[in-house]
Amino acid sequence: MSRRRGGKDRELIDTASINGTMNASRVRDRSHSSVDPSQSSPVLQHQNVSINSVTSTGSIVTPHMEDRMRRKLKYFFMNPCEKYRARGRKPYKLTLQVFKIIMVTVQVCLFGVSQFSVVTFSEENATAFRHLFLKDWDPGYDQTYYPKTSPVYAVYNKEVFYEKLNFIWTQFYDIKVDAIGSYDFADVDGKPIPMQICHENFQSGVIFADNNTYIFDPTMVKECINVTAPTPGLNETIRDRLKKHNFTINFDSLIKLEVHLVIRSIHLQQTTKYSTPNCIQFNVTILYDNSNHDGRMGISLTQQKNFLRCHALTDEKAMHVGTEGDTNYTGTILPLARRFNLISIFDMVVVGTSLMSCILCLRSLIKGWRLKSEFVHFFKINYNKDLSFSDRMDFINFWYVMIVISDILTCSGGVIKILIENKIGGGPSSFIGFFDLYDTCSLMLGTAALLVWVGVLNYLNFFRQYNILILTMKASAPNVLRFLLCATLLYMGFAFAGWLILGPYHIKFRTLNTASECMYSLINGDDMFATFYEMGQTSWLPWLYSRFYLYIFISLFIYVVLSMMISIIMDVYEAVKDYQENGFPKTDLHEFIECCEDRPESGCYRLEGETAYSIFCCCRRGRGRTNSYEPLEVES
Repeated sequence: MSRRRGGKDRELIDTASINGTMNASRVRDRSHSSVDPSQSSPVLQHQNVSINSVTSTGSIVTPHMEDRMRRKLKYFFMNPCEKYRARGRKPYKLTLQVFKIIMVTVQVCLFGVSQFSVVTFSEENATAFRHLFLKDWDPGYDQTYYPKTSPVYAVYNKEVFYEKLNFIWTQFYDIKVDAIGSYDFADVDGKPIPMQICHENFQSGVIFADNNTYIFDPTMVKECINVTAPTPGLNETIRDRLKKHNFTINFDSLIKLEVHLVIRSIHLQQTTKYSTPNCIQFNVTILYDNSNHDGRMGISLTQQKNFLRCHALTDEKAMHVGTEGDTNYTGTILPLARRFNLISIFDMVVVGTSLMSCILCLRSLIKGWRLKSEFVHFFKINYNKDLSFSDRMDFINFWYVMIVISDILTCSGGVIKILIENKIGGGPSSFIGFFDLYDTCSLMLGTAALLVWVGVLNYLNFFRQYNILILTMKASAPNVLRFLLCATLLYMGFAFAGWLILGPYHIKFRTLNTASECMYSLINGDDMFATFYEMGQTSWLPWLYSRFYLYIFISLFIYVVLSMMISIIMDVYEAVKDYQENGFPKTDLHEFIECCEDRPESGCYRLEGETAYSIFCCCRRGRGRTNSYEPLEVES
């Protein structure tokens, strides 16, 4: 009798059998006239035993118990459509997953728009700070394309060093007047936070290059000073102010000097109708790096952003400007932090949907685990044989495991998103929650969206024409992982050699990380000529070695390693296609289930108390035995 098997039942493939068939063909010559019952498989042996199988412990397995076990297993591995025909139950879990995919995708898109707005605002402010505080900053330093050919922003003499430091000092205290952006000073107890200068030196470091002598103590010492605003009407420089406070800079022992600035601003975003402004505090750090003591002191500017609690003024005349330009706030302050809007309600719906999905999938995993334990015990009693590991793993639906992980990430990310959108957390003037939660939220929601969309492949397994990808990946995974382990050892050997030998002369091999990235790009055929061309020729021996190194590495990994990996996957692909046409290798679990030929709509899978479609059930057909139907017990 021809019958159609469900998607999950088709997925019950013994990967080890597939790989074993590829490695060695198995020829089975069976003669029905000379079969020794003791040498046949346990499943076939059971068909010849008496109706009651009695174990040494006195346990009895009746044919009706065996029928119920077969139906229970077959129903467990049915797809949602077949389960609906078997018991008339609507596929609520499938409907919930489709609904969740739509909701999670919309949530990720909404959060992505908001996050891009905040990140863009932060990056553009960093560019503005560089132009405001770094003297003679050129737009060429802002370029991000590859390869970057602009010079490094640095100082080379002491006079220019103090000029640039003085420029930062004056520009910082004039930022409210000069800058186009809406900037202001951060204050503590009503007093603005001044500019802070810190330098880190060796305990002692004096160099006498004329006679090759030095005084050196490697102990590092850090000293900081707060520099207030310039005195009006007094022609004072930063050098004079530092000398006034006995803050000297010894360039021989100087390791680095940092200038710390604290600036606040408000981001008036208009991404959605319900978006509220973000109050942000920028902790700007300008670093003068002299750690190499090579005559060039590089200058860089970085910033860290912290989100503050925002307030809105409700009165129309809440702000007025005095005669001297001072700004006074006299209106009532309305906190916007706890205003829930439609986006928050939508996030709550997504969290609730994911929580419900997580509960249903955990319930299915628990039922599968219980059924596995029950069948292992049944198989051991009835056939006196242990169920194989691959058959045991078939009861654990790893798609459900992935969905549970996705649901946990969606719930966690959704809660954090609600906190961010509504500015919840901390005291009335403190930072929100754990400071900047955007990165954490994006990590959770992005990974959840990835797993949700990958989970769609589970439903394509219901169709034989679309499950070839999953079957090939599942069967080829062990061989591919073993091959990648060997290839990784070869790859790391080239990486360490390239970093150590070519690193001093080639920008792409300057660090171990960049060397690995360059090699991976070469494997994929990216930027090959530039890698050859950029090798410095200051020393002929490393240059000659680089030619042999690059030619051997590219040829070995492109023509040998990649080709072998593709051949491994193609062998498995051809084997899976052959199995789809001629049938997959049978395991004990498959043979046991296939003895049941009851179709889903036969009514044999109905629980007690439910109306059956049919009474023609044929899980066990023996000579002289009439077909009987015994409903399945209610699953706990």
